Amino acid sequence: MKQISFTYAGKIIDCKVEYSWRRSTSIAITPTQGVVVRAPKLIPLPVIEKLVKDKAAWIYKKLLYFEQHATKKTEKQYIQGEVHHYMGRELLLDIKKGEKDAVGIENNLLIVRTIRPSVRIVKTLVKGWYHEQGVKTLYERYDRACQIFGAVGIYPKSLTYKPMKGKWGTCSHDNHICLNPDLIKTPVECIDYVVYHELCHVKHHNHGRRFHQLMLKMMPDWKKRKKILDSYGIG
Repeated sequence: MKQISFTYAGKIIDCKVEYSWRRSTSIAITPTQGVVVRAPKLIPLPVIEKLVKDKAAWIYKKLLYFEQHATKKTEKQYIQGEVHHYMGRELLLDIKKGEKDAVGIENNLLIVRTIRPSVRIVKTLVKGWYHEQGVKTLYERYDRACQIFGAVGIYPKSLTYKPMKGKWGTCSHDNHICLNPDLIKTPVECIDYVVYHELCHVKHHNHGRRFHQLMLKMMPDWKKRKKILDSYGIG
């Protein structure tokens, strides 16, 4: 990985450059990773530097948005009364002693029942529950979206799930989609946005004009959904 920098509006902006055997160049910006340029191996660094400078205003605006609006992530303590998110809802963690381990939602409470209510056990139970709920819900939303995309001739190869730092989802060049189960913490409209985004990449493996045209066709309000999703930050 290489790194380049440029100055815009008096601010020095660092960009990571990741080379791979891909066909096109893309720029990704996230709250955790910053600016990442993904480029084909044979493209010279000066060409990438020019591309980044041409997009300087857009990059600056995006970084400024994250600074002003992105939700500040703090490490969860898994203690009584702590706020956790599920499908866009705020739930208060309620830890109870029980005869067997169980996690569920009642009203606005995320209730954890366990024989030994230690932080370590509560954390394990909550994380396991989130993963299980995430996989179940993501598959349902993905299956529903695939029927819609199949009607226009777009078919992914497969779906997998795994926690990812700095990414909600990915689509490989051979059209295998991977989704982050942490999406279960965001509203369903945000989950659908990520699923649609990755399905659009099955047709167009970049963020060029044709990709955005397809995204607009399949989900006219995608920008509004993306703005909501960006406020959650990424694990």
